[in-house]
Amino acid sequence: MPTSFLKSIFQLLLFRTGPQDVPYSPQLVRILVPLAVVAGWIVFSMLLPPGVAIAMSVVNVLATVLVAEGILRSRDLAARSAQTVAALLGTGIVLNLLMAYPAHVLAPHLTELAKNPELVKTGDLKLPQGAVIAMDVFNIWQFALTAFIYRHAANVRIFGGIGFALLASLVVLTLVFMVATLIAPR
Repeated sequence: MPTSFLKSIFQLLLFRTGPQDVPYSPQLVRILVPLAVVAGWIVFSMLLPPGVAIAMSVVNVLATVLVAEGILRSRDLAARSAQTVAALLGTGIVLNLLMAYPAHVLAPHLTELAKNPELVKTGDLKLPQGAVIAMDVFNIWQFALTAFIYRHAANVRIFGGIGFALLASLVVLTLVFMVATLIAPR
């Protein structure tokens, strides 16, 4: 990957630049899509069977691309799609890789919870608080970045960016859970 892309992604992670500063390259997006699938799979596979994890990761990435394309096309800003999608996928890859360790720490506890849901009622579930807080921080960071990216890409104010990020999150989560429900072993 070009150094200019990596530099722009790290600047974007710190909210110092916008998606317009990500190098324009449709070829880069074609490279980022499978990398984003792998990064998502790394996190999903800690909690789910491999087939379900890969399906959820693929749907997550494809839905992210389609929602970004839809939002920008609806605002007659399709020319910004490659940079916006590269920004969303690039930051998502980094944050998924950062989430891998806390997800690894939480995985056995969540597996136990899935086997024994009454642990929540009895108060016997002891989750490692550092890992829980880290996951929360990374998820909030990802949402804030998505809103920031949409705000810049769609030329809207902050609440417009938040609205687009909420819309994107709802669509992506709905599709991911729908696919997971359809393919999950029973």
